[in-house]
Amino acid sequence: MLRTRRACQPGVDLFERLFPNGLDTSNWTLTRQLGVLGHKEARRYWGWLVGEGLLPAISMAGANLAGADLYRADISRADLYGANLYGANLTWANPTWANLTEANLTGADLYGANLYGANLTEANLTEANLNRANLNRANLTGANLTGA
Repeated sequence: MLRTRRACQPGVDLFERLFPNGLDTSNWTLTRQLGVLGHKEARRYWGWLVGEGLLPAISMAGANLAGADLYRADISRADLYGANLYGANLTWANPTWANLTEANLTGADLYGANLYGANLTEANLTEANLNRANLNRANLTGANLTGA
């Protein structure tokens, strides 16, 4: 299935190792989704898998992801409305076009994150590290950027 979508070989190898019986999404849950996003290697492919229709994107609206390690995670187009990402590591993450409306990103490390087109309306980015972050076309209406 991954090969027919022209997935890169490292991604194919990883998912064959993690899901030896194939990607069964019939009982896909938020917990399983967070497991993929929490996996050091797999998190880089989540957005691609969702975009290709191979994994469902379960809303993470209101999820408590405080302190989560999402280094290099591809969370493009993710619904993180009102999520708690206090102190989360989003270094080099890819939340392009993600919905981060009213999200708590206080103290989050967004160094080098690609926030292109992300909706950060009313988000709390107090003391967040935005060095080298791409904020092109991001909506920052009403966002708290104190100390960021």
